[in-house]
Amino acid sequence: MAVSVESTCRSKWLLPNVEATTELGGDDVRSLSRRSIWRLPTVKAATGLGRTKIYGLMNEGRFPKSRRIAGAHAVGWDSLEIEAWIAQQLGEVA
Repeated sequence: MAVSVESTCRSKWLLPNVEATTELGGDDVRSLSRRSIWRLPTVKAATGLGRTKIYGLMNEGRFPKSRRIAGAHAVGWDSLEIEAWIAQQLGEVA
């Protein structure tokens, strides 16, 4: 059973508008490739990796770096960087 990123993300504002995807004729929310900020739960769901592995790969320079957002205590990832990393892991052209 596949788990969608949308079902595991608590903040709906982080994901592209599903209605906009339907209007464009696309079936996949990610087909919009709209840039957004993803918080850790969304990154975990999209990659299938856990928190420790994500931060370990970041420290090794093998995973996109997080960026501080909305002050000093919150971090997020660029959705396009995460999608490009996933495509690279699957051997696809990003």
